[in-house]
Amino acid sequence: MMKNIIHLGFLFIFCALSAQSISDFSYIKISRTGDFKNNEYGLINLLQTKLQERKYLLLPDDVSLWPENAQKNPCQILKAELKNTSSFFKNKVRVDFKDCKDQTIGYQEGTSSIKDYEPGYREALGFALKPIPQSNGLAQNNIQISAAGNEAITAKKAIETGAPAIFSNGNMKFNQIFISEDQFILAEANQSTPFATFKNSSKKEVYHVRLRDGQHTLGYTEDGSVVVDMPFPDGTFRKEIFRKL
Repeated sequence: MMKNIIHLGFLFIFCALSAQSISDFSYIKISRTGDFKNNEYGLINLLQTKLQERKYLLLPDDVSLWPENAQKNPCQILKAELKNTSSFFKNKVRVDFKDCKDQTIGYQEGTSSIKDYEPGYREALGFALKPIPQSNGLAQNNIQISAAGNEAITAKKAIETGAPAIFSNGNMKFNQIFISEDQFILAEANQSTPFATFKNSSKKEVYHVRLRDGQHTLGYTEDGSVVVDMPFPDGTFRKEIFRKL
């Protein structure tokens, strides 16, 4: 009995330490090399949604669209990788979190008794992600600034300063939050979940846009509003306007 209690104690300590270190990061890049890398059963999309709800900033595959801070400081980025750890009787999914040296700093595993693959894997992933804490790193990031003579100094830059501007597409309200000098997000006003990430292009007031579902498109400003070309599956686009309130 005592031996089991000791083992449980170590397990809880390990989980707490893992959660603590994971929450210190703002940026997460979802790996396309693990199991379910092709978004089988919608698990990649589910992982993205759950991490965004906890205020992590998800980085796209295209490095040029990353915030400047993430590009200059890759060791501030966590890599999340899905693993299929199922047994014969249960569907299991594990999420590994790795640092820039590819070392696993923490993981969470979920188990489902549902036999069907899609609902079973999705339930297991949901259970695995429940203990993941909210990011503590969104409000401030350490930004490396290169000075003359190649000296590097560290400064803390507040990303969210003052009240954010509020935009509406007619149905929902979104906060405009600048996460770097050349990048901002539109986030749902009641939960700060990124709806879209905008990065400056080579043309003034035209942006490369990454949508919540991972799709890439273009956006621009027009008469004080933010306009996004929303893609359809058939390759066509519709104009969605976010007007400043």
